[in-house]
Amino acid sequence: MFKLILKITFFIINIIAAIPMVLTLAASSVSPADSWVIAASGLLFPLMVVVNFVFVIVWIFAKSYLVLLSASLLVVSIPTISHTIQIDFSGEESKKGVRVMSFNCRLFDYYEQIEKRPVVKDSICEMIDHEAIDIVCFQEFYSRESKKFDVISQLANSKKKKYYYWNEMGSFYNDTRWGLLTFSTYPIVNKKTYYFDPAYPFATYCDIKINNDTLRVFNVHLRSFRFSHDERKVFDVVLDSNSVPSTEQSLSLLKRFEVAYEEKAKEIDTLSKLIKMSPHKVMVCADMNDPASSYAYHELTEKLEDAFVESGSGYGKTYAGKLPLLRIDYILHDEKISSFNYKTIHRNLSDHYPVMCEVELNK
Repeated sequence: MFKLILKITFFIINIIAAIPMVLTLAASSVSPADSWVIAASGLLFPLMVVVNFVFVIVWIFAKSYLVLLSASLLVVSIPTISHTIQIDFSGEESKKGVRVMSFNCRLFDYYEQIEKRPVVKDSICEMIDHEAIDIVCFQEFYSRESKKFDVISQLANSKKKKYYYWNEMGSFYNDTRWGLLTFSTYPIVNKKTYYFDPAYPFATYCDIKINNDTLRVFNVHLRSFRFSHDERKVFDVVLDSNSVPSTEQSLSLLKRFEVAYEEKAKEIDTLSKLIKMSPHKVMVCADMNDPASSYAYHELTEKLEDAFVESGSGYGKTYAGKLPLLRIDYILHDEKISSFNYKTIHRNLSDHYPVMCEVELNK
């Protein structure tokens, strides 16, 4: 009798765990404009894979046909899992191409959340030189001359990076540059900024002349949740002590998710159209604030290839914060471009890890 009760209890828990798994699978095909709840559930995808895998193991040991529930969900999830975990049997490519990096640098640690200034800023600039990056797209970039934090000049004086473009933010910022910045060793012949909120641009593009070809590089930072300091502390408490937030705190956090995904729906729609309209080969360097199970990723990779899938290896985690297992930073490109030598640089320089690859513009 006890075994039967235990089995029924586990099965009920399994069904409860299967529901969010189904929602995470739906996240890739449901626009945030239609359901922000389903869109936000995509963030749980890595966790739900682990949970359902544990149930598969449990039912296998129990020799029960109930294994079919979680096993079926995992089989359906294989395409999405393959965009998060890669096994590269080819090894590093011997050929060389244009080196590209995408990095949410969290203001170059201006507010000294990692180290006393200017350790992180100098380390990032040295890393760019050490990796011999030709094109780098920064999200959450920050540079301020009057505070002796002139990152733009520091980068411009490094190896050959003569060309750059920051998003247009207006005269309010004076000597301060914040948001999206693209640096290049190749000439930038055209550029533009896009935003819905004038204080938060979500994309720029630079047309970069490489030999006899032109590459349109989109630097993208899709809508984040913009949690307040107090809301971030709530997350820290929940993650560190497994405590439950109050009703008021929960409602505040849910409102942040709702607003973020409503705006993100507009950003994704606009970005998709801009990519389709491009007269040049396209590359997208993006902090999407969403995993590979998301609608944003699904929409953009319908027409673009994922450099991590092309030549990455291992688990593709790019978020270095307390939320585990998230790959939210990407380098995407159209089929007229080949990418290879993809890697994630696991250094404590931001709450994101920089990602990089080499590309070759095919004729």
